[in-house]
Amino acid sequence: EWRKLGSTWILLGYVERDMQVIIENCRNKRPALQIPPDLCVEAGATIDENIYGTDPDNDDVKLEAFSETLNLATSPAKFTPSPAIFQRSALAAGRFVWKTDCAHVKNQVYQVVFKISDRSTRGPSLVEFKTWNIRVVGPAPRPRRATYDRTVGSAALAWEPYVCKNASEIQVWRRVASFPYTRKECVTGMPSELGYTQIATLAVSANSYNDDNNKKGLSPGAKYCYR
Repeated sequence: EWRKLGSTWILLGYVERDMQVIIENCRNKRPALQIPPDLCVEAGATIDENIYGTDPDNDDVKLEAFSETLNLATSPAKFTPSPAIFQRSALAAGRFVWKTDCAHVKNQVYQVVFKISDRSTRGPSLVEFKTWNIRVVGPAPRPRRATYDRTVGSAALAWEPYVCKNASEIQVWRRVASFPYTRKECVTGMPSELGYTQIATLAVSANSYNDDNNKKGLSPGAKYCYR
């Protein structure tokens, strides 16, 4: 223990502590978990996955889950059986179900920690932990139609009302000429390599936009693509 007097630290005292660790051969073998691969979903999707557990000694095992998703105020996840019970090793399984919602969208992943414990007569109970990462992203807006008016050189765009009312804005992007692109899982925003230019930022309640190229008119004969 140290105490500071003025600008000087003074040693008041210390304690020595011995620790004894006993290592023995254990006849019990650790149980094992089988969990799904990490996952990314759009808000509104339902996650329904089974978690399996086995024990090399065929001991009964218990499966448990720990996560903030189980305690959310809006549409929390459920893990069954709840409360956890010991099950036969050959049939041990748990079910994780979560109906995601727009309120669950965030940059960080949700972590679900699973634990399996055995009930052995050959020594102390052994456990294994595994972590499952889930990311929830906002769904893409759904286009309704795009109509070109040759007389004024403008394009009228319309899309379905955006389902996530808690979003901050709607962005409209445009490029000249088509560019085949399939969005990869969990990629949000507009990748710069696609060559699109942001032309408008709208309120999340908007579901239409008229593009007249800042009153300059769109070039006749050009092919425009929007996202």
